[in-house]
Amino acid sequence: MLPIRLVIFTLSGGAAPGSLETADQWDNGGVANYFIRRVRIAKVLSGKWVRTLKAGAKVGVMSVEAAENEHGVDVYFWAKSQYRHEPIGQWPL
Repeated sequence: MLPIRLVIFTLSGGAAPGSLETADQWDNGGVANYFIRRVRIAKVLSGKWVRTLKAGAKVGVMSVEAAENEHGVDVYFWAKSQYRHEPIGQWPL
């Protein structure tokens, strides 16, 4: 199987067109195993954890691995000039 990439487009604040960032990639499994959606960071991480991680955005991307033997939930967010991800639980939560 081909690797899967989570690519996030970020609008720039000015006249520049924005940028594409590869937030993560998976080398095994198929695209049918993943569910991706927008999520408010405050809904999935505590205020203390947001400050500790220095999350610079209010909105992130949540990825749910839903294959038979893969049941993880991760949140991706902008921090320290790059996209980071943090595991937030096992599915079902």
